[in-house]
Amino acid sequence: MICILATLKFKKGKEELFEKTFIELSKNLRKIEKGNIFYQF
Repeated sequence: MICILATLKFKKGKEELFEKTFIELSKNLRKIEKGNIFYQF
């Protein structure tokens, strides 16, 4: 098992854009990463 914990920084005032983008990307992640059983924002 591989576990990755990341700390991300983004510009003040871009919180909603970051969250929306990240959630949309994470929906597709499990489709393209074989064996991925868990991904959380």
